[in-house]
Amino acid sequence: MRGACRDRAAVGTDHESETHTVRVRRVPRGVVAAIVPWNLPIMLAVWKIAPALLTGDTVVLKPSPFTSLTGLRIGELLSTACRGRQCWPCVSVLRARRES
Repeated sequence: MRGACRDRAAVGTDHESETHTVRVRRVPRGVVAAIVPWNLPIMLAVWKIAPALLTGDTVVLKPSPFTSLTGLRIGELLSTACRGRQCWPCVSVLRARRES
């Protein structure tokens, strides 16, 4: 999967002049573990997921068992939005049961 996403990796020209050119390459590094605490579950999950997906990394999201089902819904939305494309990074959501 990393090889497939590397073709899509962002290579942008940051600065260009007559004497030199500065290019920025975003190359996938592998799997990103995103552990999200109970406070601000949506915002903190997006802060961790977005940069990883932009570089083509696979994300394993672990939301807190004390939050609502927002983490599961984010993973569901991302998987349905990316379904059917040739190259798409994967988002997996781990779910833990709350001990009573």
